Amino acid sequence: MSSEFEDSGYIIHSRTFKERSLLLELFTVNHGRVGAVANFGKKDLYGLKAALQPFVPLRFVLLKGRSELLTLKDAKRCGKLIQLKVPMLFCAEYLNELLYYLYRDEDGSPKLLAAYMRTLKTLESSQNSAEVEHSLRDFELNLLENLGYAPDFRSPSGKWDPGAFYVYSVEDGFISGTDDTDGLISGAVLNEFAENKTFSPAALRMLKFINGRVLSQLLGDRKLKSRELYSDFIRQTA
Repeated sequence: MSSEFEDSGYIIHSRTFKERSLLLELFTVNHGRVGAVANFGKKDLYGLKAALQPFVPLRFVLLKGRSELLTLKDAKRCGKLIQLKVPMLFCAEYLNELLYYLYRDEDGSPKLLAAYMRTLKTLESSQNSAEVEHSLRDFELNLLENLGYAPDFRSPSGKWDPGAFYVYSVEDGFISGTDDTDGLISGAVLNEFAENKTFSPAALRMLKFINGRVLSQLLGDRKLKSRELYSDFIRQTA
């Protein structure tokens, strides 16, 4: 028996399905990640299909039947339109790709959704590169926490030795490093992370390295198109 319900959220991925349909992956408030099919009539040029854009907060009307795949009956904008320019657009696409490849929660993740919305807002409005970097790292950490892979920056002894250096292992956490070890992290930087201070540029670079190591392991062989687009843009404008 079919049942209809409403939820709000964002489209994180879409692809053409048959002649007049789209397969959608949605990041929603109450149901987390859900898949849905949207079917269009011949005269739908300015109707449902036009509303289905990424980075736009939408209110969905969804129909649940026998299949796990839902049917999208309607979608309307329910918040401020996010306007993104290149290269920030590529950063926003990076968020969607991470969610598409890694996020599978079906119960809703308010904290992660809030981090996603904060990051989109920062990408739209901020001209401060450090603020953008901090927002991206914050989203990555929230995603890794949802997946159960967030680094634990707390020291077993209460505080890291600020004069010592450590290296991060996905399996073992932070362990003592030596001069010939790649990716050395100072105890002073780890204390910044543990205390949730406003991160220095050096700390942000190290956090990017740590998050990147964990995300790369989770992604495996899957390549992120957004990274390629961002790198191409930087090369062309250098």
